Amino acid sequence: MGLLKPLLTAAIICFVNANIRCDLTDKGEYSLKVGEAVLATGAPIAFFVENKWWSSSSNGTSGTLLNTKYSEVSGSDERGEYQGAGIEWVAGSTKVTTLVKNYHNFVTFAVVWPAGATGIQNDAMNRNHSVIQNFPAFVGLEKTTPGVVSWHNNFVLASVGRKTFGPAGGPTVFYNDSTSASSGIAFIASPLNWFKASSEDDATHSGTPAFVPGTSGTFESLPAGFNQTYIFYGGSGMGFTNVMSSWGSLMQKWHRTKKIKDITIETLSYQTDNGAQYCYCYSDCSNKLISTVNNLHKQKVPLGFVSYQGAWWNNPHIHEKGYAPWCVTNWGTNHTKYPIDVKQFSEDINLPLQLYAPYFCDDTTYAKQNGGQWDMMESSAELNGCSGTFMNAKPDVAKSFYDWFFTKYITEYGMIGYEPDFLQQNYECNPTFIHNVTASPTWQTAMATSALERGLPVQWCMATPTDLLMSLQFDSVTNFRGSSDYYYGSSWDVGVSSHLIWSLGSAPSKDTFWTDPRNVEVSGQLGGCSNNGCPADHLTPGGCEMHTLLTIMSTGPVGFSDADNLTDTELILRTVAASGLLLKPSKAATAVDSSLQADTSKQPEGYILGTYTGYGIDDVTEWYTFAHQMRADYDITWRDLHPSPKIGSTVYVRNWHMSSKLCSNGSSECVQKKTVVDLDEKFATFPKNSESDQFAPTLFVVSDISCSSGVVLLGDISKYSSASTVRYTNKKCTTNGMEVTLVGSPNEVVVTTFITSDGKSLSISSTVSAQGTATVSI
Repeated sequence: MGLLKPLLTAAIICFVNANIRCDLTDKGEYSLKVGEAVLATGAPIAFFVENKWWSSSSNGTSGTLLNTKYSEVSGSDERGEYQGAGIEWVAGSTKVTTLVKNYHNFVTFAVVWPAGATGIQNDAMNRNHSVIQNFPAFVGLEKTTPGVVSWHNNFVLASVGRKTFGPAGGPTVFYNDSTSASSGIAFIASPLNWFKASSEDDATHSGTPAFVPGTSGTFESLPAGFNQTYIFYGGSGMGFTNVMSSWGSLMQKWHRTKKIKDITIETLSYQTDNGAQYCYCYSDCSNKLISTVNNLHKQKVPLGFVSYQGAWWNNPHIHEKGYAPWCVTNWGTNHTKYPIDVKQFSEDINLPLQLYAPYFCDDTTYAKQNGGQWDMMESSAELNGCSGTFMNAKPDVAKSFYDWFFTKYITEYGMIGYEPDFLQQNYECNPTFIHNVTASPTWQTAMATSALERGLPVQWCMATPTDLLMSLQFDSVTNFRGSSDYYYGSSWDVGVSSHLIWSLGSAPSKDTFWTDPRNVEVSGQLGGCSNNGCPADHLTPGGCEMHTLLTIMSTGPVGFSDADNLTDTELILRTVAASGLLLKPSKAATAVDSSLQADTSKQPEGYILGTYTGYGIDDVTEWYTFAHQMRADYDITWRDLHPSPKIGSTVYVRNWHMSSKLCSNGSSECVQKKTVVDLDEKFATFPKNSESDQFAPTLFVVSDISCSSGVVLLGDISKYSSASTVRYTNKKCTTNGMEVTLVGSPNEVVVTTFITSDGKSLSISSTVSAQGTATVSI
């Protein structure tokens, strides 16, 4: 974001292999090419400034954008050597420059507002998703790249088949074949800076259908030197997941992203979010939760913390019309519902707390308007999509407010994690944010910086893609909800949302879940489901397992929320070590490429996700690919594994659910040995789900034979991510076998399974030392 890392130009980058270039002519014409093939042509360059449109091709409805100087440019900068061209324009009395630079393997489109701009507000109420620039504005992408995936609105929701739009939008991926290794083209278009200023329109100012990213038309003015940067990254033969991975790595590199350690994504938790059995508790809630947690301790379920929500705070107007839902009057304990104060509650359960505050009520005691000490800004119910009002600290005092707020409640309550909610509404319902281009970045920076200074991890919930992009610069913001609430059903739909969250360096968070369908029997009494009954994914053992598997494979928080004594301990223990550490993979599970093919007739009829665990992108130990809600059998190929296994490599394939039965010592039926000859060759078939349980997942594990001895680590096969590097911190090939180092609780017994050089299973028990490690050799 330009506020933190100011640039002198507004730039849009198209980063699509070395054979892509965009040449700007002296007449302002340009196009996006792969070799000599044109992917898209540029619409006439135009800007909205001084309260009207100015176009390089005036059609009578706009002013004439005057071309005053054309120059060729070359040189080098922090991104490498480049050649290109620029045009200086005048729109009325406002100067603006467009600049194209061709680098070795990407192209930048830059817009420079040397003296800033006024009269740019063409969408003050945020109703039309208007932008103030048509540069670049690409026409014809739907013909050359008919496949489209984008992300927009809260929960970083994915939309397959639709371009992103509006200030709540974000990146868009265009492709003609998400799986092809040769002719397929896939590239992503995304803002690179001033993320909260970014918007997208689906037509030019004259009405021509196009992909038009640019600065939002909600703002009143732009400061001198304002910039806006976008990146188009991809190319031919990369595939969807590779494009996301490579682009995301570049974004993290450019923004120096390095997230802090976070107990909320490293240890198992009990949650009280919407859909949890005790979210809507109304009396004696403290003691009900204490009983639940204590019984989990007795069942040796190793919790690391409790995510404490359920409106334990003071809010006398929580369900009154005109007040925003779940707002906070203050963080004093609501003794009507929770008779025990927060600090004492934390001590009674012997666990730390993650605390929740979406925003503050109009009657918040923290605001000067109500006798408090902080200047607060008010939301507006008149803005598009807004109802119920709330407050937040004004940008210029936000850093001081969060310094006070975090210090106070870390000290008084022992808070170890913070979750603000309704991030989209926090932005779009606040006139200060949508009309002042620096306001929202200042406010978000204040919250994130204050948290970072205190080592406090933050989850942003109901956030938009631009919030996620902002977090590239906020190392304290570690995870984002990528699903809807469990309460409503469909919180399993995380595969495509997770692509964006994972690629940008954060952990996707799938909402809370139940481990046992018996919870349905008490949900009406407790409020875990609505009066209309529970969603279908709550009702079966397979649904509970699907949610459990999805959550641990997400790499985000694993927070279940069963009623007291209704937890399937065997199921939840598949996700965690005895110490409470989550045994998760190295990458978030994401939708496999074949499920996103532009030709929808070739897509699987159901949901297939994939991930891996390993010591680096070039040192994969195991790939995991799993499916649920399959309406027909589907053959999965090597190409759907990320990163792809090497041609000629040998691997072992096993069905995880059969491992415990088949992988006894000396068995040769545990795995199937396969050689990767062609990436388009199938290695397993996901079966159609039975009608009795459409949600039951099937998990295949592919283990790499990387040691010359032929010995392979399967790991702890009682866990979903069997060879998780969280458990097995080091693996070393020896002359005749393998040596691994594992971590755990002192005196914990861990059973590690290998496949020997003759293809048979061998399980070895080891006891963790007082130092928390053990070495296993074969």
